[in-house]
Amino acid sequence: MGLTNTWWGDFAGETDDSLLLLDYLEQKGATAESIKLSEVFADLHMTEDLKNRTIATSDLYWIDEDFEPHFNIGIDVVIDLSVIVLEALEQGEISLSDFDKDYGSSFQIKSTSVELNYLAEALDDFVQDPLSHDVGELLSEEDLASLCKQCVEIVQKIKQYAA
Repeated sequence: MGLTNTWWGDFAGETDDSLLLLDYLEQKGATAESIKLSEVFADLHMTEDLKNRTIATSDLYWIDEDFEPHFNIGIDVVIDLSVIVLEALEQGEISLSDFDKDYGSSFQIKSTSVELNYLAEALDDFVQDPLSHDVGELLSEEDLASLCKQCVEIVQKIKQYAA
């Protein structure tokens, strides 16, 4: 794992939503060498929420054959996905086993600057008003400040790739 060692395992990658996102990506990556970020957005029903900057009130989920898993906190999904996408951009492809040893798929994530900017904007909105997101109520002031600092770093890195 490259640059994500900085973020994964601190706040990113630490929730049930993180594992659910890895479950989704494992399923998706098992049948593809490359995944489009736009497809991830669509599958998780987050495209419009990202475009409209309403991720704080999102009901993110995907439809599996047998069930419909829902994420608990939208911004957690955005943070985790941003870190995973950055790893894919940095390394050329990702191996999910770098994020959790129970996963094995490896694949590329193809993204556009517009899609990367959606992630950056969602993170920036969170940093500007963290208490408008459910995670803001769950963390101490100190942890919330640390998470916001990490999100600023992630946004800066995303913007480098979106340029």
